[in-house]
Amino acid sequence: MFLSYSHSDEANRYSSEAQNDEQRKHVCHPTSAKGQVVAQVCRKLGITEQTYCRWRKEYGGMKVEQAKRLKLELENGRLKQLVANLTLDKEIFKEAGSQNF
Repeated sequence: MFLSYSHSDEANRYSSEAQNDEQRKHVCHPTSAKGQVVAQVCRKLGITEQTYCRWRKEYGGMKVEQAKRLKLELENGRLKQLVANLTLDKEIFKEAGSQNF
């Protein structure tokens, strides 16, 4: 597999918001890139080769539904952690406010 990076690929880069499940679907399915050089697939998807390799490592071999579920589970865990931190902060402020100085 031939990997190369040129500055012209940088112009084709999508913002993180635009890198959607449709693009990841192509990375999940090994047949979608069959016979193509990684650079060609990246150019077609509008992503960098680094992003392609990261997605391939993270989502490779998964079905699209599995990749979506993984993404949702990771986001759910992150949100649960945020709620726990905010609840702890609230309790600390409540305790600090109830003390008489």
